[in-house]
Amino acid sequence: MAMWVFGYGSLIWKTGFHYDDRLVGFIKDYRRVFYQGSTDHRGTPEFPGRTVTLEPAKGEVCWGAAYKITHKEDQLTALEYLEVREKQYDKKAYVDFFTDPTASSPAVSDVMVYIASADKKVNVNYLGPASLEEIAIQIVKAEGPSGPNRDYLFKLEDALIQIDHNGTDNTNFTIKPNISIMGNLVKSFIKEQAPDEPDTPDALPAGPLAGGSPKTAPDEGTTEDLGFLVGIPPDSDGEGAGENIESGTTVGGAISVGNCCDPA
Repeated sequence: MAMWVFGYGSLIWKTGFHYDDRLVGFIKDYRRVFYQGSTDHRGTPEFPGRTVTLEPAKGEVCWGAAYKITHKEDQLTALEYLEVREKQYDKKAYVDFFTDPTASSPAVSDVMVYIASADKKVNVNYLGPASLEEIAIQIVKAEGPSGPNRDYLFKLEDALIQIDHNGTDNTNFTIKPNISIMGNLVKSFIKEQAPDEPDTPDALPAGPLAGGSPKTAPDEGTTEDLGFLVGIPPDSDGEGAGENIESGTTVGGAISVGNCCDPA
């Protein structure tokens, strides 16, 4: 029996294991959020980066790629690899995977996906929601053994754009632009760095990147579009934001073995 694995973060562009088939598609009733702290890939225990995880969201979808692994030996090798790469993701779920937004039946069932849960008793690196600006600033500043946190975001953005270019991401109006807005905000913060200083986490100017007041959102009226990035429901006023810094709006509330690869 074939094993299927769904990737919604770095697994979209870098698998690290042998697979027999790859399908672009989506899972239902989940959304991708930058809530997971990365202390082993895109950050450190002292300054975690942010990587994506999934949270339940009735009626929403999360696009990505599903990988089919047929042979038993390949399955065991892939699982051994993924258990190390995804070691900070404490939960495995088995979900229906769709390739056609108009279909009522899934293309594949029982697809395995790794999730970093919000239960801090078992997931000590969970960061939770924060404002769009706080998340962007943390992504700009964080860096770990796998490289700068910003590169993870940019690669995720590029991967989702590739899905769009393949003509399959029919819901890109709810997915790719939100990641792109986060990417654009990160790029704008990077440009604020002094031109004569290197582009490193330590070379950050006064103001938002140095811990000052967060900047205003790129446009008014984006809360509903961006809410899933920081976990703010469309009708929420953002109350109850976490204090810690996967995607967002202007107010708080409600992304390998060894060092080679990011999770999810």
